[in-house]
This record gives sequence, structure tokens and C-alpha cells, in this order.
Amino acid sequence: MTTKIYNNQKGGYVTISANATGFVALNQVGASTGGLLGNGANTVNETVNEMNISEIIWSNLGTANMWDIKRGGNTVFKCYGQNGQINFQRDNIHLECNSFERASNVVFTLSGTAAKGSIVLKLHKRSTVS
Repeated sequence: MTTKIYNNQKGGYVTISANATGFVALNQVGASTGGLLGNGANTVNETVNEMNISEIIWSNLGTANMWDIKRGGNTVFKCYGQNGQINFQRDNIHLECNSFERASNVVFTLSGTAAKGSIVLKLHKRSTVS
């Protein structure tokens, strides 16, 4: 598994899990697989306008590894340490500073000596459904 998109609700949330560097685009066009469009957060007949990171759960093999999460080229969060969980929505914290970041793809990069770990991201979507 590299990047897996699941629990994708039109106009609601999308959950991503990964064990390697990857990305999720707001919208992906192309062949549909089980109602999902490639690496896109959108479902069929949905256009995602913005997304906020609602929750992050991560683990790293050893303390030298970390996850770097970017929106629009800007680092919005770094996941240090062997593991952690933060619910930004519950704590009323917004990682994305502006509409540019909220409308940009989510890129997550795993780095470190052994570069082994996993990450789960829950994203809140604001979208148009046709």
C-alpha cells in the first residue's frame, strides 16, 4: 500500500492512509474505481473547492523519521516522534492559513534514516455536487 483513499463522502470527509510519500489532489478526472477518481478527494459528480485537515494520526519507525505535510508548497505540519494523534477540528485549530492553502493538494513526505512509517489524514471537504 502506498496511498489509499477510503470513507469518501460527497461534500463531507475523506480519509487517506499511506505508508510512503504521496499526495491527494482536490479533484481528479479519469476512470472511476469504486466511486473514487484516482488520487482525487472527489467522488463521481463532485467538485471539491476546499479541504481542511481535520485529524492526523501517524507512526514512525524510530525517532529519526518524520512526516512533512504541505499545502500549496507551504509546510502546514510536521509529525515528529514515534507516533501521535491530533484532532484539529475538535480543538478548533486551522492548519491552512488562507484560501490558497485550503484549495491546494495535500502532499505528505516521509523522511528520515529508515524512512518507515504510516499516516492517516482525515480531510473535511467543501464541494459542489452535480
